[in-house]
Amino acid sequence: MFAFELVIVLLAIYLGARLGGIGIGFAGGLGVLVLKLVFQIKPGAIPFDVIQIIMAVIAAIAAIAAIAACRSREGWIIW
Repeated sequence: MFAFELVIVLLAIYLGARLGGIGIGFAGGLGVLVLKLVFQIKPGAIPFDVIQIIMAVIAAIAAIAAIAACRSREGWIIW
């Protein structure tokens, strides 16, 4: 049983890698759906802590990109 579940997870990862972009999320959802409907596995709780960490990292990257965009060739742009 575990081997079949592992194959489903690996296929979902492979499909998501091939699709790229938003397809990664769709492939993950498809994998969870198959595991739920075929193998009757209960999905776990939503990891809100992990989601908040990812959001904080994305916000930091956006702030760094915004600061980098404010630079000109001659120096800093002063608003």
